[in-house]
Amino acid sequence: MRSDGTPAGSPDPATWTDFDTAAAALQMHPRRFAGLMFALGDGWVGVDLDDVRAAGGALLPWAAALLSALATYAEVSPSGTGVKLIGRGTWAGGWHKRPHPGGGEVEVYDAGRFFTVTGHPVGDWPVAEVGDKLVGALAAAAPPEPAASVAAAPPVPADDELIRQMATARNGEKFRKLWAGDTTGYPSASEAELALCCILAWWTDGRADRADALFRRSGLMPAKWGAGCSGRWRRSDRGVAGGVRGRFGRLIHRPLTQVAEQDQDVE
Repeated sequence: MRSDGTPAGSPDPATWTDFDTAAAALQMHPRRFAGLMFALGDGWVGVDLDDVRAAGGALLPWAAALLSALATYAEVSPSGTGVKLIGRGTWAGGWHKRPHPGGGEVEVYDAGRFFTVTGHPVGDWPVAEVGDKLVGALAAAAPPEPAASVAAAPPVPADDELIRQMATARNGEKFRKLWAGDTTGYPSASEAELALCCILAWWTDGRADRADALFRRSGLMPAKWGAGCSGRWRRSDRGVAGGVRGRFGRLIHRPLTQVAEQDQDVE
């Protein structure tokens, strides 16, 4: 509100005036103005407690405790069912509006907002520094975010059981031949080795160390080859960017699971 009683523009500080002048104008023209507004920012922080005050003035227990903890100016909200607190400081809680588990709702701002005020105090606290108290005092309104659940990888059976499952799967004949060291149908031993590695990778859920240990038990493991399955792909995070000269006749780089699924067919 301007000092001459004409409405102020909320985004334009040049049109604002002090509380006493605005309050006097409101009393003179009660039907002309909706109420008084207080701009937050420049070191002013506000806490708005909604639906915490009964008709007789009693506050929800957590709201009463918060007022005592912050010990700064507080007043009844225009609705009569809430309380607004104003203090000096900044808000570092990382959120602005939350329901409170004790009932009601909390809003906190230190910039970009206005508080509609009444001038009807709750308690007799003067404006105080609250910035170092706010986060702790409002911790109950901001429970920690639950940790994102990560689905556990399914357990991989023991080696002998896994070999049995691979041998009896729908493509079990292919596995049995490769496991026995039979490279029939492959242009080279290297391509047969890679085919077995892909099968092992699929069955071990992409666990390179486990696939490598199994490969070393196969008939394709050359005595001179010390790299095992790990030599058939380049590790990248969990996987593999396997440099595979595939059936498309060009060098392709794909995740291990994609390479493995191309060569794996199970029930």
